[in-house]
Amino acid sequence: GNILYLNGVGWTAADSAPPHNIYAQNDYRQYGFKYFVNNISLDEQQVGGADGSSFNFHGYSEQGYVSGLYLFHNVFANGYFLIGASKNSTDNVIVRENYFDNIPDEGVRLGYRTPMQVQFTDNYVVDSTVTAAQFWGAGDRRFPDEPPNVFTGNQIYSGTAAGLALTTSAWVDQDNVVTGANPLRASDVVNRNWYSPGLFSLAADSNSSEKRDLNSWRELTAAAGNAFDTDSRLAARPAVAKTVLLPNEYDPARGHLIVFNWGGASSVRVDLSAVVREGAAYKLLKVRDAFGAPVLAGTYAGPVDVPVGGVRFSLFLVETDYSMLPQPTRWFPLPGVGDRR
Repeated sequence: GNILYLNGVGWTAADSAPPHNIYAQNDYRQYGFKYFVNNISLDEQQVGGADGSSFNFHGYSEQGYVSGLYLFHNVFANGYFLIGASKNSTDNVIVRENYFDNIPDEGVRLGYRTPMQVQFTDNYVVDSTVTAAQFWGAGDRRFPDEPPNVFTGNQIYSGTAAGLALTTSAWVDQDNVVTGANPLRASDVVNRNWYSPGLFSLAADSNSSEKRDLNSWRELTAAAGNAFDTDSRLAARPAVAKTVLLPNEYDPARGHLIVFNWGGASSVRVDLSAVVREGAAYKLLKVRDAFGAPVLAGTYAGPVDVPVGGVRFSLFLVETDYSMLPQPTRWFPLPGVGDRR
């Protein structure tokens, strides 16, 4: 439930290390999953400039491990995003039901210099590419039984950039990795996604190509070892607003409201009942002014008109009255994880 933005304002390239909103490492085999749940991480691009030195999320290690990261119900916007290691493989990564907006350059980058295995599912990606820069390829000689990559249920509205860019990666021996040379693994699943526009990039089986339609993409991936996106679809960018209200797992009197104002409306009607009970006091605050004056407040009596001023992407903190909450407070278990207290 954290709100992070502009960490390290005032940093310059002369300083010892760039700042990041979140800088994470983990060794899944020793510690299990490390969870990042219901956070908002914004605007770090404004701190480090255009050189990519400051990240909204920097899951990275030079010599250690980046494995077992579980990202769920987070929002990342206006800043770089990376999960990948320099020396050791990256695996057991789950990126599920997150919201991305305006992630620059390579966009949502999965993988750095070594093979990566990830489940990237049910995410909503706007004006950003999804780049699997080290997509675990077939014929790996160091870890031949690595679990499959899974990319399903994602909506990717990438604007003019590629929606999905994949480059295979595999260990040719204990110490050396090749990229773009290995075929796709038959066990990987890339399917049931939405893309706009239909622009795809693949480097695999010692060939690289770009395709601008789904049928050509399917043929290209089939020739490289696995026909991807056989049940996926191309979709125009939405014409009406999409709103998402994420209750806070640990604080039931709070929630994060995401508004993708596709139609450019001055206000968007939102149902707050997932967080606010009817008759309870509530307020909405801009996430970068969470201790300031609310943009909307009152006693909740049903859906409200949230002012968004024609801006396409807005984020709000929703707060309500604890005394109106049901008792005892219910918890929000992660799927497959159980009730964490």
